[in-house]
Amino acid sequence: TSDSGYVLINNISDDILITKTDKLGDTLWTNRYREGIWARQAFSIEQVVDGGYIVAGRFQDFSGSGMMLLKLNATGSKVWRQTWFESTSAAFCYGLDVHQTSDGGFILAGFTYVDYYDSNRHQDVFIVKTDSAGTAEWVKNIGTAGNEICRSVQQTAAGNYILTGTQVAFNDTVSNSYVLKLDALGDTLWTKTFGGSFFSDAKSVVQTDDGGFVFTGKSNIQTAGGTSDLYVRKMDNNGNELWIQMFGGAANERGNSIKQTADKGFVVAGFSESFGVASGSEMYLIKMDSLGNADAALHVSDNTGLKQRINVYPNPAKGKVYIQSVDDELREVFIYNLSGAKVLSTELRNGTLVLNIENYPQGFYIYEIKEGADIIQQGKIIVQ
Repeated sequence: TSDSGYVLINNISDDILITKTDKLGDTLWTNRYREGIWARQAFSIEQVVDGGYIVAGRFQDFSGSGMMLLKLNATGSKVWRQTWFESTSAAFCYGLDVHQTSDGGFILAGFTYVDYYDSNRHQDVFIVKTDSAGTAEWVKNIGTAGNEICRSVQQTAAGNYILTGTQVAFNDTVSNSYVLKLDALGDTLWTKTFGGSFFSDAKSVVQTDDGGFVFTGKSNIQTAGGTSDLYVRKMDNNGNELWIQMFGGAANERGNSIKQTADKGFVVAGFSESFGVASGSEMYLIKMDSLGNADAALHVSDNTGLKQRINVYPNPAKGKVYIQSVDDELREVFIYNLSGAKVLSTELRNGTLVLNIENYPQGFYIYEIKEGADIIQQGKIIVQ
């Protein structure tokens, strides 16, 4: 957010919960959106230029049902709400991503069911462009007899739109990554699919500073139909593939969000099931250069059993952090900033290590503790 803090949105007990934090993650306020009878779900939130927030989701009651665009003020209270649906969808339309556009309006995208009560029922991309008050300027549903879902939309520098998601062709069971470019009026300029006979989906897309696009998701192309890997795919402005990079291990990985960084590289957030803990998934953070090359990715878990072996305190901290083990085994300790850069490498000996963090900038850091080649504990340190 504009104050260097964060805003989060979640669906809980049939309510939409909005939480605002400061830059250290401490809660400043929470608010609940409780209108509606049958459905109120939120999937995306963004701060807009007036200091308020715009939310994409789904809403259903007698006052209006379907894909929801919800405008909130600076403290998370409703300003207005708009809904749209495809005429045969029975109001099963979902907004999965929303952004403010260069003209002060909004671009909202997701998917709608088509012929919901018919044997031909399928899903189409559903996209709405509105003005700043939420009044629709155009509405499009784009698809085939198969299933198409949009999970991410961005306005391009030229005023067009790039969308990514998933497509499952008619009478097929394999999903492919689906990329569309639309003009300013929502008409399709080109469509691309990736995956072929193997599974692939796309979760997040951004335009890059060279005018092309980069997107991320998961795919089992590299494993020829086995477990899924996180992938990053770069294309030019016309949708031609320039390169692809895959990251993963023996289990499943997925990319959920991608951004370009100031050094013209990329950072991806997702999840991993291959590293660190014996079972379950972890946060997965990858920093790449402009060609998608990366050193070892960070995978971050909170595992109570491991934390009983090594304590990290106080946290949040000022001045000093203590890392204390219940035994005297020799271990290596690494500290990374959120750009993925290693800021410290040292050894934990004789059960206790004192880290001097007086000169560390405020914010979040990731610590990693290794025993030989094995990562035995990871977590975050908040420097105040």
